[in-house]
Amino acid sequence: MMTGHAWRAERRALLRAGAAAGGGLAAAALAGCGRRPFWALPPVAIELPGRGIGHALRERWRRDGPTYSDWRAAQVRSVDVAIVGGGVAGLGCAWRLNRAGHRDHLVLTGPEPFGHAAARTFAGLDCPTGSHYLPLPSLESTHVRELLAEMGILRGPPGAVAPDYDERALVHAPSHRLLVAGRWEAGSIPPAGPGEDGAGEQTARFLALVERLSGERGTDGRRTFVVPVSERSRDAPSLALDQLDAARWLREQGFTAAPLRAWLEYCTRDEFGATPDEVSAWALVHYFAARVGRARNAEPGAVFTWPDGLAPLARHLAADAAAADTILPVTIERIEQAGPRMRLFGWYPARGADGEPSGAGEPIVLTARRVVLAAPLAIAARLVPELARDAGPARRAPWTVANVVCRRPPVERVTGGEDELAWDNVVHGSASLGFVHAGHQRIGFETGAPTVLSAYRAFAPADRDALAELSRLIDATGPPDARAWLDLIGTDLEQAYGPRVWRHVARVHVTVRGHGMAAPAPGFLTDARLLALRATDGALRFAHSDLSGYSVFEEALWWGVRAADGVA
Repeated sequence: MMTGHAWRAERRALLRAGAAAGGGLAAAALAGCGRRPFWALPPVAIELPGRGIGHALRERWRRDGPTYSDWRAAQVRSVDVAIVGGGVAGLGCAWRLNRAGHRDHLVLTGPEPFGHAAARTFAGLDCPTGSHYLPLPSLESTHVRELLAEMGILRGPPGAVAPDYDERALVHAPSHRLLVAGRWEAGSIPPAGPGEDGAGEQTARFLALVERLSGERGTDGRRTFVVPVSERSRDAPSLALDQLDAARWLREQGFTAAPLRAWLEYCTRDEFGATPDEVSAWALVHYFAARVGRARNAEPGAVFTWPDGLAPLARHLAADAAAADTILPVTIERIEQAGPRMRLFGWYPARGADGEPSGAGEPIVLTARRVVLAAPLAIAARLVPELARDAGPARRAPWTVANVVCRRPPVERVTGGEDELAWDNVVHGSASLGFVHAGHQRIGFETGAPTVLSAYRAFAPADRDALAELSRLIDATGPPDARAWLDLIGTDLEQAYGPRVWRHVARVHVTVRGHGMAAPAPGFLTDARLLALRATDGALRFAHSDLSGYSVFEEALWWGVRAADGVA
């Protein structure tokens, strides 16, 4: 949730301070705030995108499998290209096809249009229910630069080393702060505390190392660490890092200081939903070294963000398809070869009493010359009988986004330091990922006006107790248990503002993304399953960030664009 690559903006000051960095601050987070008075609890609503129809279809498969009689009376439709998945990869594929003049395609969104770029509006306030920022794109990320130029965010030539960007989309100040031992500190890197004299030196050495590796190239002239990851050098020396887990590599490099290790664990949880011992060392370095985008009018490490996260980007990708009425809220259950064409069997959603998709409604059958399967690979394996059930990343982490609708921003109780609400606010040492001020980018935002704080948490495989509690709360019947949910996902807000923070909250809306983030385990760069799926070039093509081994906007868009170029 915090932009770990924002370290570039802090690096110069840290290196100037050297080993003397610190200030007597402890690395531990604040202790718990005690029991919350019952009258202060706001109502909590839970959203589980895709769960209703997904479980309904799973039960059909378990019971007797899909039978073709299910679709005997179905609407039948023919199309040249069917795009299965309405997230960034699927929308990016449609966007690219439209730019190429191809109009005979359909986007079958499934139960949640925009996927991890989705958003909501509460009381007129926009907020993300998925990802919320985009880093400055590097020169290799031509697809992202083209999108930003088309939207008018990138001004001038898209190929400029440091383009000029619309400052309304660049994150405003103050951008990051970190709560350490009862005091808000600027930035994202924790300072050294008493007895941690070597921590500042280790942090400076780590940052210098990843800065050097960001410029590493192989004999093929390509950078080792690059976005999109498929454009990396194939023969660079640092590729050997992919055979190690990040925790082992950090130990071998002598990076043992507690503040540094806590920060790096935060980064792996944020980006991959996993702890360093579960993540490839190459992936950890890539998290920092690949982010080398520059801007004429912004500091290195700056990001783009909007009140509703990445939804404006997704809306632009979907605009042409939406105008042409070629986006359908259809969930596909099965894809198979039918002679020279592909055949897809799916369902329009049935709606529950709350208006949300709850199961399979009206059936539909489509035939297509080409199919772009832009869904998570675990889902793809259920749609294509020939695809191995273990296709895709071996580890996935669920994550939650809790949008806390405030009648007014909470009153800062920490005096001194960075005592102004920032865009990104993190509690050092917390199991959660902090909270974003969704209203931070709103022009004319008034102090004291209603706003939304979006609290993030990723549940790594190591978080067994928290995962068990999350599962229990999801499966519980009846109204959501507000106290239990807030104990699970609201701890950072309580540590920052105390238990009385809930007195000023009108409601809490929690989005649970059960299949969440892909974790790039050691060896993911040479995973034979992913390599085979990337190389697939026939009537069926794959397009999803899972093909890169980790889940970010740029990778999803890359695979959607690449698939479009292959099927147009």
